[in-house]
Amino acid sequence: MAKRYEITSSQNETFGIFTDLLTSRGISKYRQAFIFGEKAVVETVKNFYDRCLGLVMTPEMEESSKETSHGASLYVLSRDLFKILDVFGTGKPVLLVKVPEFENWSVEIKSQGCTLLVPFQEPGNVGATLRSAAAFGIKNILMTEGVAHPFHPKSSRAASGALFSFRYFKTSRLEQAVFKNQTTVALDLNGTSLDGFNFPSDFILVPGLEGRGLPENFKPSYRVTIPINHAAVESLNGPVAVAIALYRRSVQKPQA
Repeated sequence: MAKRYEITSSQNETFGIFTDLLTSRGISKYRQAFIFGEKAVVETVKNFYDRCLGLVMTPEMEESSKETSHGASLYVLSRDLFKILDVFGTGKPVLLVKVPEFENWSVEIKSQGCTLLVPFQEPGNVGATLRSAAAFGIKNILMTEGVAHPFHPKSSRAASGALFSFRYFKTSRLEQAVFKNQTTVALDLNGTSLDGFNFPSDFILVPGLEGRGLPENFKPSYRVTIPINHAAVESLNGPVAVAIALYRRSVQKPQA
């Protein structure tokens, strides 16, 4: 039988943790996060039940949520407290999940296929990038220090259920990251055209940082650019560039 916890005070210790989970720091500290949206909640419970810790709801939602919970704990909050957590105003139960541990990246780890490095600080950009990564079969995600957490509410909402599709690694900031003999392919305005580029079999795809592009001291194995046919547009935002590059890789002929 599911455990039931009733929370009516903002001073409640568990509610304090819940509010911390609305930030990247809180998610990293407790290794827990929220999934928002009825469809995303149902799909996560169905496909990743072992990652689910409980459903957060109001008393009015409790009866209809018992079937969805599949035995997970129920956290029943007053309406006012629930509104604080329901940052997107879904009016639906919010799912509490366990966040997978991020492994330390090492130069000894050999990239198999495409490993995607994510350097973005904007949570929505992280989520959109992960959604594209899942769509094109990427399995390994490399998060640099200081980026938005992929399970941040804005990121998880943009990722649309893709968060548990990956093995996550962490490394230092791109300016300090060491890749040694690992092959890196960077998306750069000064690179060769993506149209004629053949991706290596195993490599790390590195998009530029928001607004700043690639650090000057970062020396990738290859630099590629996405041709733009309109003079008024100088560059694409990071998630769009990543999606195009991953699509291009998915349709190229396998290397001999």
